[in-house]
Amino acid sequence: LYGSFLENGVWEAYGGVGYGRSKARDQLDAGGGALRDVGFTARGVRAFVQPNLGYVTPYFEVGGSMRLSAVKYVSLDVEGYTEPEREREFLVDDRVTDPVWLFAEPAVTAKVGYKWVKAFVQHTWTLKLGGDALPHEDDTTVVGLSIDVASWYHD
Repeated sequence: LYGSFLENGVWEAYGGVGYGRSKARDQLDAGGGALRDVGFTARGVRAFVQPNLGYVTPYFEVGGSMRLSAVKYVSLDVEGYTEPEREREFLVDDRVTDPVWLFAEPAVTAKVGYKWVKAFVQHTWTLKLGGDALPHEDDTTVVGLSIDVASWYHD
């Protein structure tokens, strides 16, 4: 869904669902200067809805969004951690895979360029909504290049 308002205002709303995995590997001190390998792989399903509001000109865009996400982990494979380390690092299977994790992810995006090629920067905050203290990134910044080949440019 999308539309416009006032002279340069735009709104859009969309949603999605996907399946993916998170994977991490590390080495911990095993004593005596030796290291031991540890890691985990978590697989899950994510669904989201995201309304956006923005201001658009031919050369500049700025917008804000509020993505609401639900994440359900379906498996957690942990290697090399001791039981106390698993508890401390929140790597206990049923504590990760039983709940549905809810997040609010507000973001601000700015783009500069012309027509269909624009450089962009986006900063997103991740706020976990309720439940146990699932470790997650509090915020992220992405910088990139956007190429839009939508037919409404007509050139």
